[in-house]
Amino acid sequence: MHDEARLALPEALRAAGVREHILFGHSDGASIALIHAGACPQPGLKGLVLEAPHVFAEPMGLASIERARAAY
Repeated sequence: MHDEARLALPEALRAAGVREHILFGHSDGASIALIHAGACPQPGLKGLVLEAPHVFAEPMGLASIERARAAY
């Protein structure tokens, strides 16, 4: 998500000629918007609408990842 926020999103905004904008994201998209706004906001960013961004790793999620790694 960090690569998308810091590299892909700014490039997409530039390529599309986007000027003033509000980023809307849900789940991973919300995390990408949040990382982008904090790390390298583009000129014209007026706000964020975020639904369920991932801002910390929950123990349950980490345990699930570990089980999937072991099963793999």
